[in-house]
Amino acid sequence: NFVANISHELRTPLTLLKGYLDVIAEEGLEGLPDSSQGVFQTMIKAEATLEKLIDDLIAFSYAERGRLDLQIAPASMDDLIDRCIGKNAVKAQLASVKLKSKVPKNLPNAACDQQKICWVIEELLNNAIKFSPAGATVLVTAEDQHGSIMITVHDEGIGIPEDRIQEIFAPFHQLEASSTRRFGGTGLGLALAQRILESHGCAMQVASKVGKGSSF
Repeated sequence: NFVANISHELRTPLTLLKGYLDVIAEEGLEGLPDSSQGVFQTMIKAEATLEKLIDDLIAFSYAERGRLDLQIAPASMDDLIDRCIGKNAVKAQLASVKLKSKVPKNLPNAACDQQKICWVIEELLNNAIKFSPAGATVLVTAEDQHGSIMITVHDEGIGIPEDRIQEIFAPFHQLEASSTRRFGGTGLGLALAQRILESHGCAMQVASKVGKGSSF
């Protein structure tokens, strides 16, 4: 309850900051000195990061209290994956990471909460981009497995030691303190993604090799 309440309180001033930053961005930064343009770009990125952290906290608090409501409907996984890749295209470009997908066109629709499953895919893509070196490729695949759809996000990133894979699903936890400083984040993303999948009656599987990459 505390996490949910404080997160909602944080969102109110953040909304004001976002509004003013959007106004400045819409008016254009071209007339400002280069140093000021860099400052505003940094502020815009920081606001977006903070907004995501707060949203994750709120969603996680709801999930922990059993309030993860699902809106189940048939969904095209092909369209859903394309949409998720599109939302991460700029981030991948800035990180010099290639995003690709391999999805059969005749893949049957899946019964799911489209918004929440899209959130899970985006979280996996975000992690894959974040932990991959420049020039790497992130591949999203989907296949029909006897009436269920298996979606996999493959990366060529730093990998995870096999004996520590379960740790990455612990809330507010990252494997190394140095990773927290270098890559950022609350360690909530995968914990929440796992709960969303469990609420659909699914499970997340992970295969990884240190220095070679991971598949979620």
